[in-house]
Amino acid sequence: MVFCVLLDPDSIRASAAAGEWGEDHLIGVLQCLVQNCLIAETESWRFSPELADAIKGIQDQDARVKAGALLEILEKRSRFVAIIDDSAFELDTPLAEVARAQASHAELDVIISQGGQPDLATVEFAKIQQFHQSNFAQNRQRKSCGVNLEPAKQLGPEFFSENFAKLHLADTNFHVIDYAIGEKGFGSNYHDNLPYWIDYLRLRGRACEFVVHTIQTSQPSILKSIQTRLERLVQGTQIITKVVAHAKLPHERFLITTQFCFDIGRGIDLFDPKTGLNPNSAFRI
Repeated sequence: MVFCVLLDPDSIRASAAAGEWGEDHLIGVLQCLVQNCLIAETESWRFSPELADAIKGIQDQDARVKAGALLEILEKRSRFVAIIDDSAFELDTPLAEVARAQASHAELDVIISQGGQPDLATVEFAKIQQFHQSNFAQNRQRKSCGVNLEPAKQLGPEFFSENFAKLHLADTNFHVIDYAIGEKGFGSNYHDNLPYWIDYLRLRGRACEFVVHTIQTSQPSILKSIQTRLERLVQGTQIITKVVAHAKLPHERFLITTQFCFDIGRGIDLFDPKTGLNPNSAFRI
């Protein structure tokens, strides 16, 4: 499960002003965000520089270095997504005011801000001091180490919408690591499951690559059939597909994007071709 968070730079300043316990708490919050969150940014890219400036204001050197390193991880992993339209705001508008104006932003799961919850908010607001008590933090924690699905619980579109929807906010490519898809005995399940993956990518409406990594097989026709199937599915889209064969791969199956790595349990074969429901799927972030 991927979430999207708006972090008001004033929250970092409030944590720093609280001394050692506040600085320690800030590091804990940032560690949570690194695990499975995208960070909302304005279209003018104002938030991330001010977050960095707020961290530079932390007096304790050790806390400042650790918080800065976590922010750097978020930046290197391309976690910032420019989804906040700030064109109606003056350049010197406090970012706390910009944050409060997002009270109905459909893509946000929580706004961490010192300003408190506006009356008409549909997004949860949480002061950083109470972050771990928020509904968001509890939901994020429940899903941070994995979501196990009961047999026949979700259809393909519902599965992707619930678990990977927020990835449409980010510029990302998708790599599926699945050793079994290239094996002779794998059968036709890949043929019936690939449309679910491509339909999800189509809904994102973005150009991207979808790369299948599998084991080198003694029957090259198997890999060729996968590539042909993918090429037909993506006709008329901006999706580029590739099939890459390897001499050796891990037994586990993964979905790797620019931002995250997911353990996807059954790999490509997430859905029963007859019902469209997950047979017994699991994934971890």
